[in-house]
Amino acid sequence: VQGIEASWRASLWGTDVGASVTFQNPLDETNNTQLLRRARRHASFDVGRNFGNWRFGGEWLVSSARLDSGSRTLGGYGIVNLNARYNIDKQWFVAARVENLFDKNYQLAYPYNTQGRAGFITLGWRQK
Repeated sequence: VQGIEASWRASLWGTDVGASVTFQNPLDETNNTQLLRRARRHASFDVGRNFGNWRFGGEWLVSSARLDSGSRTLGGYGIVNLNARYNIDKQWFVAARVENLFDKNYQLAYPYNTQGRAGFITLGWRQK
């Protein structure tokens, strides 16, 4: 697989921001065909910010179309995930996240569908 990948992270005006992008040519060199289930382009963008004991964030993940078995093409997709965390004290926190916020229907491998919109709640403990 040949390609180029770039990523960037920064803190801008108190907000953590990150982005990454990949352009690749996933080629099977033995028969000069595109490798299955590998997108030529994908990217992500994430943002997060603290407000006292709270942290809110989100991410946007995008991928171009890719080949699957049987000469099938799986469509590209973009999904949005959101998250929030509250630090109860220095060790305990509670967090919530929503994955696939807009309930995008997409496949990573035919004929298996991915999970639709889903929510998660976590109670966590960090050792000092």
